[in-house]
Amino acid sequence: MKQSLLWCIGLVISLPIVGCSQAQEPSSDSNNSTNDSQVVAEPLDISYEGMQSGDYELTLAGDLTSVEGYSGDMSPVEFEPHPDGNNTSGPREFMLMTDIQTGDVFDGTQARVYILLPDGIQAGTYEVLPRDRDNAGQVQIEIDSGESFGFEFDDEVSGTLTITEIGDTITAGFEITAVGEQMNDTFTVEASGRAYQIPFEFRPQIIANFSGLVTETYDFQAALVSDDVDRHSYQFKYDDFTKEYNLNLVLTNEDFTRLLEIDFWLVSDIQADTHSVVARNRTDSGIYIPEGETVGARIGIKDEANGLDFVTDSIIGTFTYGLNERDAVMGSFEITGTNSETGETVTISGSFDHLPNIFEQ
Repeated sequence: MKQSLLWCIGLVISLPIVGCSQAQEPSSDSNNSTNDSQVVAEPLDISYEGMQSGDYELTLAGDLTSVEGYSGDMSPVEFEPHPDGNNTSGPREFMLMTDIQTGDVFDGTQARVYILLPDGIQAGTYEVLPRDRDNAGQVQIEIDSGESFGFEFDDEVSGTLTITEIGDTITAGFEITAVGEQMNDTFTVEASGRAYQIPFEFRPQIIANFSGLVTETYDFQAALVSDDVDRHSYQFKYDDFTKEYNLNLVLTNEDFTRLLEIDFWLVSDIQADTHSVVARNRTDSGIYIPEGETVGARIGIKDEANGLDFVTDSIIGTFTYGLNERDAVMGSFEITGTNSETGETVTISGSFDHLPNIFEQ
């Protein structure tokens, strides 16, 4: 039985991009915006012999002591865009996690080494600085521990980071000392680690352009820099009851008085191709897709300030999906929805890429 998967992330509005996008590799060359004073002549003596792609090691000593393994809910090692970056440019975040011995001061059982990599950073050895959330232009490190990683060792940080390769993967190692203060007490931790060919985690990219009844752009790629005035979210999941896949896209304002929503339902054995789209029609059995069809859809628009409450009962158009070179879901759509009672119509064209491949779950 396939397992239900759910993703939901905050987004902001940006410029429209139409069409089906191809996966793009993160930039590893061009402008190196790292402060030149951080570059160190001698790299750390780190061996990656015997390590396989995705392997990492992290050791903490001092007031935080690591134990072997990681038992938390998050991924133990991540290489992904910084909130101020995107899939192809901008700062990067590199994080490693480990279980720790617990004590009276540090609640929780995990610790994290967080490394911020500035836009355009290249292979080399760099001095590290304490975390500065207002400056993403330098190599920065902090060590977090406790509930929700609430205790931060970032008052003083010293040490070096050696990057052997960076692009669609990262291979790097570090040796650092970090100091944190709490309740007039000072705590110190020594950290060393290495990671081999950790793959870059692309953000899901979804763009939808509304025209007709409303003119709006839904841009998922600008994720995580929102002030939450406008909230974007998406779900891509398999419904164990109806045996259908559901791609749900939502744009709403802070008090939910304005809402744009698109739902696509895909049959369980859908093939990579271009499919005709019809209006979804929920039956007594809970199935949304009419018999003989492969893709059903629904569009809902609400705007209380303008007295608008629109739901489609008729849809025509196409939905295309396939897999990119990273085996992630990509595709495009163009649909026109109508409410037969009011005669109102809206047309939506868009694309999606880097969605998790739940078809193989």
